[in-house]
Amino acid sequence: MKIIKALDRLEELKKAKIFVDEGGFHTTPFASMPKLTREFGGGFIPGKMYAITADTAGGKTKFIKSLLFAMWSNYKRGIGKNYKVVFFALEESYQEFMDSVFITFYEIHYEKQILEGLLPSINYPMLNSLFKTTLPDIVFECLLKIADYVQDFMDKIILSDISNPTGMYKFCKQVVEEQGYGTHVYEETKMRDGTTKQIYSGIERKDYDTQYIVMVDHMSALKAEQSKNDNKHTTMEKWVANYCKTIITEKWGWTSVDILQQMFDPDRSASFNQKNEVVIRRVEPSLDKLGNNKEIARYYYVIIGLFNPYYYHIKEYPRTNSYDITIFEDNFRCAIILKNRYGLPGKKVPFYFYGNSFYWKEMPPVLIDNEPNIKLAELVDKHLQLTKIKSIHV
Repeated sequence: MKIIKALDRLEELKKAKIFVDEGGFHTTPFASMPKLTREFGGGFIPGKMYAITADTAGGKTKFIKSLLFAMWSNYKRGIGKNYKVVFFALEESYQEFMDSVFITFYEIHYEKQILEGLLPSINYPMLNSLFKTTLPDIVFECLLKIADYVQDFMDKIILSDISNPTGMYKFCKQVVEEQGYGTHVYEETKMRDGTTKQIYSGIERKDYDTQYIVMVDHMSALKAEQSKNDNKHTTMEKWVANYCKTIITEKWGWTSVDILQQMFDPDRSASFNQKNEVVIRRVEPSLDKLGNNKEIARYYYVIIGLFNPYYYHIKEYPRTNSYDITIFEDNFRCAIILKNRYGLPGKKVPFYFYGNSFYWKEMPPVLIDNEPNIKLAELVDKHLQLTKIKSIHV
């Protein structure tokens, strides 16, 4: 039994406050995402578990990368903890991952020149010369100039394509010692038959300055172990319950972030009412529609559901202070707080999604003091300009 005295805990909390008051950070906040940072409890918290869920049109991978970019942007400005990410990329190659980083940095760094028509906006097929008409040499000259930024971003990430839970855990266990985070500790335990066995008990931590985050993209792509009894459901349970909850977060103090698929309705028949109108609540992400294993939702502290109303031909969203989806089309996303141990669930955070890249930015509110928001009007103008430019070059 563990006993914690009230005065001792209060002293710990006071020390945590002093640490922040003196310039320290307990979390990794997200640049350009103040509302989402607040809903996450200040950002990714060490020792906690998070999940992102969406259907096939939600942009799950690009959103999780946008969080990495937000963390990197803040850290470069001296905001937030130092961090390292173990990223299990189960749906894209290392080259595809880095290409997405190049595209994002290019689109952001050269946005002014793109808007002025001096440089083209680019995407994956263009970058990889899949079209007969290739990119002009000046684009690759520009990419060379930002290569150091791309490398700095990638240096924070340890990529792996291991896809079975035990293999992933062993890889993380290897990272603990190779990166100097800590040393694994085993305790000698006497068995019933009189023999002794070394039982794993955790780590002796050495690095208290770096936050380690393990991300899985995505859980439905996990491969079953060798056991004949393993299926997708038990495989997900094994990673979340046996490894992330029990060891990786609780014993190591890492943060865990998983991408979860929403169950897919191929004909979407249940999404419409008798008038053949889309019923929004039926198509929004929910905990009930988590794919392959709904039960693992209980382990996460915060679960975000990403929603793309344009995919369902919804013209305005949400119901109050609605954005005109006919203008923003596929560039609008909404992060719905499905579960939140740090606040109320159900809140919605709208995002402008910069299509080609994985850059997401919180959208200005529709109204301020019941008056149209000037910043939103400026975003609309910029969006229409970018849309026109992309239609010329793509």
